[in-house]
Amino acid sequence: MREAGKLNEAIEQYKQALQLKPDYARAHVNLGVALIKLGKPEDAIRHYEEALRIEPDYAAAHTT
Repeated sequence: MREAGKLNEAIEQYKQALQLKPDYARAHVNLGVALIKLGKPEDAIRHYEEALRIEPDYAAAHTT
C-alpha cells in the first residue's frame, strides 16, 4: 500500500521534528492527522491534546 508507506515516512519526519522542537504545535497536529489516516486515533488524540496544551488558540488543533 503506497499511501501507508508515505504516511509512515511523514510520521517519522514529524517525530524527528518534535525531537528537535517538542513544543512545535503544528508538527503535533500534522502528526495527529497522519496517525488518523493510519487508523490510530488514540495516538492522534494525544498529539492534538499536546498541540492545544502548547498553543490553546491553535484553530487547527480544535477542528482536525
